Amino acid sequence: MTNKNVARKFAAGESARVKHFSSTGRECYSYRMKLAQYLPDGTVEIVKHDASPSRTTSRHLSILCSALHGMTVVEVEYFSDVSPFSYGYAESASAYGETG
Repeated sequence: MTNKNVARKFAAGESARVKHFSSTGRECYSYRMKLAQYLPDGTVEIVKHDASPSRTTSRHLSILCSALHGMTVVEVEYFSDVSPFSYGYAESASAYGETG
C-alpha cells in the first residue's frame, strides 16, 4: 500500500492505511489530524493547505487533493459536525434493537 493508494481508496469511500496516512472510508487522516471527510450529500470537506503542521502532512494533503480531482470538494478551516445518522446509523441501530 502506498500513500497514493490510500488517497484513491478514500476517494472511492474505502478504508486503507499506510504508516501515518489512513482512510476510514468516510474520513482521511495524516497522523491523527483529520484532512478530509465526506458530507451526507457526497461533498468532500478538505482542510486548507496552510493548516498543515508538517511537511509530511502537507504531502499527504497534496496526494489527497490529486485523488479527489473532479469530485465536489470544499476547502475548510474547520470541519462541519456530521451526525452519525447521516451515514445510516439509525437504520443499522434499529436493526439491532438500539434506539436513540
